[in-house]
Amino acid sequence: MTKLTEFSMKNVAAVCIVIWLLIAGGCYAAANLKVESMPDIAYPIVIISTDYTAPPKDVMELVTKPLEKAVAGMQGLQNVSSRSQDNYSQIVIRLEQGKKPEDVKKDVESLIANVRLPQGAEKPRVLTAGFASEPIYHLALYAEEGTNQTELDQAFKDMILPGLEGIKGVDHVDSFGNRGFNGPLRYRGITQRHFFDWVSNANRHRRDECHCSYRQGPATSSAGASAAPIVG
Repeated sequence: MTKLTEFSMKNVAAVCIVIWLLIAGGCYAAANLKVESMPDIAYPIVIISTDYTAPPKDVMELVTKPLEKAVAGMQGLQNVSSRSQDNYSQIVIRLEQGKKPEDVKKDVESLIANVRLPQGAEKPRVLTAGFASEPIYHLALYAEEGTNQTELDQAFKDMILPGLEGIKGVDHVDSFGNRGFNGPLRYRGITQRHFFDWVSNANRHRRDECHCSYRQGPATSSAGASAAPIVG
């Protein structure tokens, strides 16, 4: 430490030059450093999502299980989990350390290309997850009076969806909403009118119960009645 101090005292000019070089190098690096508000950090997972209008049990048996079987033998997988619900199947593949999600995505696409899915099931989408794949914009679409759900869905697929997917930098567009309302009900033989009538009757019956508890019960019952959910 003493020698370094002695050298600095005897070579003030050299020390100043080194300091200025360090400052200049730091300013240059700061000016040319690339900064992103949302850096593309990829998670070690690959997701397979499929739309199929059916109840959860059929979605699991006809869509989720065949796709899981197709990718189960891949190398470099940590684990595979799935979720089957009304009209939708999702399979999450977690990768071992060192595996590149984009490379695994290509392998998954080739493996599931020949999987036979039931009629009506849409083509499975294979996605990677990361900061860059987070939704950046949400759009709500509604129809004018006289337009039914089928016409609205068709207008979205024919006019709006191609325009959104054609924007430079957009990876993919997901849509959801009232499309799935008629699917599970019709599958069980329940019409939309029957469903609304059932909800209306249940709601009216619930209000009658709440009114009776308010009139006949103690003061604490009135609080419980006012907190009862009313559908409609």
